[in-house]
Amino acid sequence: MKITVVGSLNYDLVTTVGTVPQGGETVQAIDFETHHGGKGANEALALSRLSKEHDIHLVGCVGNDVFGKELTGSLTSAGVNMHVQTVDESRTGTATILVEQSGENRIMVYAGANQHVTTERFPESEYFPSDFILLQNEIPLETTFSIISQSRNHKTATVFNPSPIPKTSFAEYPFSDYIVVNETEAEALTGVPVPSVEEAYKALPLLLKQCSCAVVTLGSKGVVWMKQGEEKPGFQPAISLGKVVDTTGAGDTFLAAMCSQLASGRSMSECMRFAAAASGIVVTRRGAASSIPEHDEIIAALK
Repeated sequence: MKITVVGSLNYDLVTTVGTVPQGGETVQAIDFETHHGGKGANEALALSRLSKEHDIHLVGCVGNDVFGKELTGSLTSAGVNMHVQTVDESRTGTATILVEQSGENRIMVYAGANQHVTTERFPESEYFPSDFILLQNEIPLETTFSIISQSRNHKTATVFNPSPIPKTSFAEYPFSDYIVVNETEAEALTGVPVPSVEEAYKALPLLLKQCSCAVVTLGSKGVVWMKQGEEKPGFQPAISLGKVVDTTGAGDTFLAAMCSQLASGRSMSECMRFAAAASGIVVTRRGAASSIPEHDEIIAALK
């Protein structure tokens, strides 16, 4: 199977603090690290590590700088087929991440070269034909929407995480095969607060207006999903595999793990269990790309 990710490549600057400073306040940081990130790059790397039998491709842009060269070199070494262009107009995208000791994170993203991922720069032949395409919202929204719309003509399944949530009305989204959101994103799209599994169930039918299958991840509460035509939603408890130290990259890894199993013909319940274990490993490690597990680690964790 060919799986193509169209998305962002960022260089992450991670500062760990006891508590996030208030306005005008200075606090002593506990640690500082740099990591490779960006939703697109994270997903492509996760797919490469989690699905050796699939052909993984990444479409995106970086700046003509040290960050860009390091990112593309690392992904190439990981076995990802690169369709990544270097642009001189912008620097490589960055994410400045504040991580509290509790594991919660706050992320500030500079789009940079990711803004140049357009359908004018990348013709259809860069991502079609593909069996699956993974998309998010760290590239221009019109690019994402255009690819989702085009996918129907190419019989390509789309897996869409609309994060960060744009101001565009959910009713204006093109129809996707799979929409995957966390509790905050689900509320933003549907208007339904999802503080619990029961409330998340209520959001699923509203999400299904724009997709064939809706998935809502709930962190430590697990994940729920539902397909069109099914009467009952599914539920997968979270899989705890150690102390939570950093949630960065957990959502991207979950999405990639889910897609890798879909491409292998697994049922939704099997996909969710595998993805829950993958994200359960990620949160026990620091960084985004550096925390992504290998396929065999997940199999071992599920035994």
